[in-house]
Amino acid sequence: MNQKKILLILVLILFLFVCFLALAKKIDLATADLGRHLKNGEVFWQTLTVPQGNFYSYTNPDFPFLNHHWGTGVIFFLIQKMAGWNGLSLFFIALNLGAFIFLFLAGQKLADWKLFLLFCLPAIPLLASRPEIRPEAISYFFSALVFYLLIKFKESGQQKWLWFLPPIFLIWVNCHIYFFFGLFLMGAFWVEEIFHTIVYPERTRLSFCCGKNFGGGAEGSPQKLEKTAQTPRDPSIRPITIGLTRDKLRKLTLIGIISILITLFNPAGLKGLLYPFQIFNNYGYRVLENQTFFFLKKLIAYPATIYFEILFGLLILSWLWRIFWVARRQEKFPVALFLISVFVSYLGIKAVRNFALFGLMAPVLIAANVASQKLNEFLKKKEAWGIIFLVIALFACFFWAPNYLGSGQFGLELSPGAAAAGEFFLKQKITGPIFNNYDLGGYLIYYLYPQQKVFVDNRPEAYPAEFFQNDYIAAQESDARWQKLDEKYNFNAIFFYRLDLTPWGQNFLITRAKDLNWRVVFVDEENIIFVKDNAQNKKLIEKYGLPREMFGAAPSY
Repeated sequence: MNQKKILLILVLILFLFVCFLALAKKIDLATADLGRHLKNGEVFWQTLTVPQGNFYSYTNPDFPFLNHHWGTGVIFFLIQKMAGWNGLSLFFIALNLGAFIFLFLAGQKLADWKLFLLFCLPAIPLLASRPEIRPEAISYFFSALVFYLLIKFKESGQQKWLWFLPPIFLIWVNCHIYFFFGLFLMGAFWVEEIFHTIVYPERTRLSFCCGKNFGGGAEGSPQKLEKTAQTPRDPSIRPITIGLTRDKLRKLTLIGIISILITLFNPAGLKGLLYPFQIFNNYGYRVLENQTFFFLKKLIAYPATIYFEILFGLLILSWLWRIFWVARRQEKFPVALFLISVFVSYLGIKAVRNFALFGLMAPVLIAANVASQKLNEFLKKKEAWGIIFLVIALFACFFWAPNYLGSGQFGLELSPGAAAAGEFFLKQKITGPIFNNYDLGGYLIYYLYPQQKVFVDNRPEAYPAEFFQNDYIAAQESDARWQKLDEKYNFNAIFFYRLDLTPWGQNFLITRAKDLNWRVVFVDEENIIFVKDNAQNKKLIEKYGLPREMFGAAPSY
């Protein structure tokens, strides 16, 4: 192994280590979906059937719910059972780092590797903005893998790279709803082949005869400079562009059709395939991660926004540069990369939950746009200086950039005391029905199901839209509506996330602390448990009841 490869590997390891530090956060089950995913997996392994419907809820048990991420729960539960919380955290981090590696490999074919890593610097905090163990990590991994395979196919024209795609989509469609992004990637490269066939029918790609098509950069990129243009053409050589393009188009079409058909192999069939376009049809609750950064900036500090804006601005500038050189040199326009840029930008602007996906894809797109043969040659000549600059920049970001590694406690295990509230509820044999807030649903499902079911959990699509407005929110805003709801369900316990920042949530906690019908029997940094002051709970209140004065509330009569 030569010295340059050793340096490349060492710098890549350093970048991966920083990504590891950004993602290695202790698991906080209180507001995460993870508890529900683990319970889904447990139910699957117990029954060998895919959990469907809203069976975790006692308020809307018959409401139809399509469990589009059931496969992830199966995988998560198995790993957690065999390797514990540490093993589950490492698996999640490995998925993210695997995505980074495949995009790095794709980036090497589009630009100099140092250029790609340079644009990864503002992307790491976007990854760090999503440190919770979620099914979307599988989408990050498969998105990067599909992109890499498509780049490999475009480079070589060999169909063998495409045959990996159908089994990928078979797994993906059963693990996370973002499988549609992989289909979009295939569609983008398919559209490019059609576009090039129609717009550039006379172009000859001699590089398929003489070597790699990309030449260190994407076809039609600024790297394909005068050197290719000045190569004398042998008049005896027959132009092969149309034949090769049509052959690649046929291969892409065949594998694309097979991949679409194979996504039908999910528990919901055609409905599961179309569900990404329907999931928001019944969304009665506004979720923070589904909001735009424009909206959030008006309400709270969202540190990842600045890094998204930097990367988004660089992506726009890179396309202005690319379009200028495409027009000047009359090169082929990189349709696939442009469509992908537009789509990931749209996703990032549409919802902050997509910041991480944008952060993974944007660096390779920017690097491909700004790369050129002269710049690549310069970076290779200045290899040592380029590496030194990269390392210094990385350390500068690591130590001085605000919120560079995101928030949360560093570690792999559960947050200290995370299980305390759930274990207290079980140990004291508190019965339901339970009234709980939206954030805590997954936590309660993990610790209490099947002994107890939840009032609501953090799946807006699993409950009628009017349920959130007319029951859940209304009962927290109005004491009269609460009393009416209490009469309907006869609640015996209230299990609430204390840090719920919604105005109705805070109002509800203050009101219940003053309510003589309820007593607090447990409180920690995140959770609070009330029980109804009745004969059934008398001994529990005598032993664990906390004075109302502790919460700064005078009793209301």
